[in-house]
Amino acid sequence: MNEIVPFLHGCRDIMESDGSITPSRFSENERAFYENLAEFLKVRSMCTAGISLQFETDVDEIVMDCFFDFFMRDEDTISIFENDVETQIYKIRRDDEHISFNYRRRVKS
Repeated sequence: MNEIVPFLHGCRDIMESDGSITPSRFSENERAFYENLAEFLKVRSMCTAGISLQFETDVDEIVMDCFFDFFMRDEDTISIFENDVETQIYKIRRDDEHISFNYRRRVKS
């Protein structure tokens, strides 16, 4: 799992569990602070807003599997950017524990 870490941007720490990783905007000490606050603040601290997976590739298709532990809203999104342009938005609903998607390159290299 550590091979993905250099490609994660906007995160301060990585939590690993059961063969999966969760990027965090906060360090372990900062997360400990939120543990003692109201539940909605604790959950908000776990959100991955602002964290991105950035990489360059010459392949025509990317396949991703994403698993979700909690949601702040009934619906959320994963945005795909290609050459700094948002080209695809995948909607995730509260009932989704897992989504898998295939993204095909829009801009030919």
